[in-house]
Amino acid sequence: MQIGKVVGKVVSTAKHPTLVGIKLNLVRIPYDDPNGKILIAADAIRVSDTGDVVYLVDSTEGASAFRRGKIPVDLAIVGLVDKFYEG
Repeated sequence: MQIGKVVGKVVSTAKHPTLVGIKLNLVRIPYDDPNGKILIAADAIRVSDTGDVVYLVDSTEGASAFRRGKIPVDLAIVGLVDKFYEG
């Protein structure tokens, strides 16, 4: 699991048929590094928006994050971060 920040959206004119209806976002990892990597993540929770800090899963977990079965993604948004606590 990783934490990233949604920094934009992906607009696509053609998608794999199993991706139709799934929102794709640009996510920066790590979330607090302005020079971090920008990756594309499929939004499994359907509510993330630009500026949100999100939980991400990758690899097989990313593909399994969707209720309609495995879809061809390597990174999926599975939750929003509300607060950070230091212990």
